[in-house]
Amino acid sequence: MIAKSFSKEPAQMAALMQRITAFKQSKKFTMRQTFITMCESVILGDPHDQSLPARVLAEQIFADHFLPSFAELKSDRIVNVRLHVSQILAVLFRHSREILNDRSSLSPSEYGASRLCANE
Repeated sequence: MIAKSFSKEPAQMAALMQRITAFKQSKKFTMRQTFITMCESVILGDPHDQSLPARVLAEQIFADHFLPSFAELKSDRIVNVRLHVSQILAVLFRHSREILNDRSSLSPSEYGASRLCANE
């Protein structure tokens, strides 16, 4: 869902990215966990469009906009936040492996299209 909106309204999407990242800055651990859950939603993408280009784009958005902030939480002072990060890392790992497996079955033109979508 975020991926589809990303190219339509870049300024609004930039503001949304900043607001989501602001959750990571909160002094409340529950808000930091909410940020992690939002990252998971970005990683998993639109549940109604699980095509390879959409999944690659969702993962690219996460990597470009949220990964640095997400990675900082691996050393959070609250153990539940660190556990939540590790759980989402497992989801990201599984998701990335699925994408790599799907890419191996793509034709060169389909792979190029998925990369083009990810770079927009």
